[in-house]
Amino acid sequence: MATHSGIAGVALYSGRWRHHAEVRRLVEMHRALLIDPHHLDVVSVGFAVNMPCLNTEEFPNSSAWIWKLPPARLKAVSLNESHLPRLRPSIPLSPFKKSQLSAWQVQFAHVLQALRVAVQWKRHAYYVRARIDVVLSEVPQIDARLVNSERVVLAYRKAGGWAVDPSAAFFHDWLYVSNREGMQTIGDTHDAILNDTVRCFGACPEEQVAMHLERQRFALRALPPANVSIKRIPRVNCTETAPT
Repeated sequence: MATHSGIAGVALYSGRWRHHAEVRRLVEMHRALLIDPHHLDVVSVGFAVNMPCLNTEEFPNSSAWIWKLPPARLKAVSLNESHLPRLRPSIPLSPFKKSQLSAWQVQFAHVLQALRVAVQWKRHAYYVRARIDVVLSEVPQIDARLVNSERVVLAYRKAGGWAVDPSAAFFHDWLYVSNREGMQTIGDTHDAILNDTVRCFGACPEEQVAMHLERQRFALRALPPANVSIKRIPRVNCTETAPT
């Protein structure tokens, strides 16, 4: 089981949110298997597009109530959307690929804004971008010293999933561990890198992140294999059940 490395880290959460028992259960799981074992601080940022069932001014209190961390370890804020440049694909993309590229730009612009909140809040040696809907089954083995000292980003690797080449592996965008510069690169959505020889022509979020990291000479390395999955938080059902 992984233990606290003694190096200060922070987890960045910037995705969907509901004041709901389902989210409370996910947060409890993240605390038990990620936040507490690695003694991570948490930055939780809310955007209107990610919480249609909650007023933005309610988000900090909702986040504090569900995370149940001391104020010194939790920074929860509502933010406005940043202005994003219009992406002009360099190669023709199908409607699906265009939607993936748009989703990547918005999603990882939010990651960059969460990083900025973390940097302004306090000093950390490494950063964990995590989706709250990632279901963990064990404590991730994070080599904090490696990402703090080298141009390395850690992520879970999937050994297949591309219809054109089922044997081709790629890195999930569910959880990234890096130093500050690496996380800035992950959150850079001002231009798109496309390549018709890779999965999704590069338009899917995993490929965009991987190619941006490669351009900045960061190496993606696999976290030790673990049973991880996604339990997506629905966008449209706004029947709120208060956590108990």
